[in-house]
Amino acid sequence: EQQLEPSGIMWGSMLSSMARAGCSSEIPSILEQLRVQWAGGSQAVWSPLALAGQDQVPVVLQAPGVVALCKPSGTTSAELRDALLAALKAQGYTGDVAMASRLDAPASGVIPFALGGAASGAAQWLQAQFAARRVSKEYLCLCVGDSLGPVGSRGELDTPLLLSDDRGRRVSPSPLGKSARTRYQVTEEMSAPGEGGAVMLLIVHPLTGRTHQIRAHLAGIGRPLLGDKVYGGISEVCGVNCPRLFLHCKKLCMFDLAGARFEPEAPLPVELLDVVSSLRRRTQAAHLEGRTEGPVSRAKKK
Repeated sequence: EQQLEPSGIMWGSMLSSMARAGCSSEIPSILEQLRVQWAGGSQAVWSPLALAGQDQVPVVLQAPGVVALCKPSGTTSAELRDALLAALKAQGYTGDVAMASRLDAPASGVIPFALGGAASGAAQWLQAQFAARRVSKEYLCLCVGDSLGPVGSRGELDTPLLLSDDRGRRVSPSPLGKSARTRYQVTEEMSAPGEGGAVMLLIVHPLTGRTHQIRAHLAGIGRPLLGDKVYGGISEVCGVNCPRLFLHCKKLCMFDLAGARFEPEAPLPVELLDVVSSLRRRTQAAHLEGRTEGPVSRAKKK
């Protein structure tokens, strides 16, 4: 008689429930047992895949069972997965590749893929970590609106979010929605005379993984992301045009299939760096000319 084996998502969801019930101390040992099981108990030597120089698959970091890529804006997560698999097969790879998470198509940044099919141990391991909320994600974004406080100010948004249509194109704050938690920290503030107060560069940590979570949460408090046409964001501020959604997944922190920390990181792409640099110059010029009394590019000093 065939037995039903719980999937990584099922295990992760159970562990997440344990954490909410105050049983967090047992979670690391359970995860370790699952990792060993999904790794097959193998201690075989792992060799990096030959993907250097592949423009279509910008590899950030590789480790046993996982490879992290930097997704460009305008490419879907599924399209990047297909490009990765094609590049691997061109190198003689005979396996499959599975997604464990997604990034919005207009966003950019780090995204991990499991080196194996959807039922593989590698995929189950990654999915378990995401479902258990044991993956730390760090995003950078620019939002426009009233100041969220001086540099270093922190906050948390926890409005439940509900899909507004069955195609998942938009979510809305609703008490009927799924729980969602987003933490942010102000790292820089630039004045935006006549544009709604300030342009804020935030470090954002989504503690849950809801569709459009960061975008909807910040828009819900009147600070939509720059370039976010879906949630009311403007594309130009202080005379500077933002050619895309200003949302970038800078870093992930999780564990690979061998149990080692896996921390891929991708810097802001050049088109977003250009926006920040231009805003800093415009803000500084306005400050020197005495045209603004508000905060001016108060970057936290390292």
